[in-house]
Amino acid sequence: MNPQTIQIVPKRDDAPAVMPGLLAHLSDLDDDYMIADPIPDVRSWTVTLPDRRRVGRVDDVVLDTATMTAKYLEVKVDPEMLLGEQGRWVLLPVESVRLNADEARIVIDHLPAGGLADAPHNNRELPTDAQQRAILAYFDITTIGEPRG
Repeated sequence: MNPQTIQIVPKRDDAPAVMPGLLAHLSDLDDDYMIADPIPDVRSWTVTLPDRRRVGRVDDVVLDTATMTAKYLEVKVDPEMLLGEQGRWVLLPVESVRLNADEARIVIDHLPAGGLADAPHNNRELPTDAQQRAILAYFDITTIGEPRG
């Protein structure tokens, strides 16, 4: 998130270790891990475009266990954004969004011309390497985690 990073930390000293180098849903680690201050927990926050049009809601955070930072926000897209299609989730790379803590909302700053309708789908599962490459390519994110251009 520009320029902030969503860091995940243990809730207590005896929290079980996680296997580094994998992806995990924060909700699966909720008993032992949390989003570090000063960033609030963004789950359930509204996701909008810069013009404030609502896109959906953050359902979960997908983190990289090697760095213990958020990699994607798992967003349930509103049916109105998809011409009535129900039950679609997308993974938004954190580099493509901005946190607005004052309004408890996430703003998508880097949305490709195809919008979310053409974004790679996610069925609330952790993405494979190939799916991650497709997501990053769609949002025009380089492999080092920065938007191009």
